[in-house]
Amino acid sequence: PPNEVIHNKLVQLSRFISHAIVQDFEVYPYVAPYYKKVHILPIAIDLTPIVPYFPSPSKKKPLILHAPTNPLFKGTAQIEKELARLRNEYEFDYVRVEGMNHEQAVQIYRNADIIVDQILCGSYGLLSVEAMALGKPVVTFIRNDLLSTFPSDLPIVNANPDTVYEKVKMLLESPEMRKELGQKGRAYVEREHASDRVAERLLDIYASL
Repeated sequence: PPNEVIHNKLVQLSRFISHAIVQDFEVYPYVAPYYKKVHILPIAIDLTPIVPYFPSPSKKKPLILHAPTNPLFKGTAQIEKELARLRNEYEFDYVRVEGMNHEQAVQIYRNADIIVDQILCGSYGLLSVEAMALGKPVVTFIRNDLLSTFPSDLPIVNANPDTVYEKVKMLLESPEMRKELGQKGRAYVEREHASDRVAERLLDIYASL
């Protein structure tokens, strides 16, 4: 919605609601002026049905995926421009995942060796969490001022429009790194985003009210 609509809705809601919950500190400043207290609660994901498929270091032609729900927001044009440059030097497959339901998309994610999420918005979202849960190395942009708000072992390859070429190149040249980051990503999600752990933190928030 337009900013004015969002503002009016938050003003209306915060008359009756004094606490809010957001997923990270990227969102925090947008809602903090409206509420007495804003809590940070990470995205929750049910890991029960998600089996990790770690990239194989022996795979000769890695598969890169990008799933732009909003291409302008995610920097799709720049990502695909840099991938086209990399094609001149490396052999890999590329699939742009769109126009399918979530279940179909996840089936494709399982075969990925590298998942490029976004290079513009400054934090990671549900796609990055799902990709890490599947054991995939994730390339996405985390703003410098937000890095300290995440655990120090965040296993995301941090890339912006100026660096995405080099960061993807690094992963193309390092099959073992792809597998290692995939393993670290799965462990990170189990610790930070598993629904049972997030639920415990949510209960703590309610208990503090």
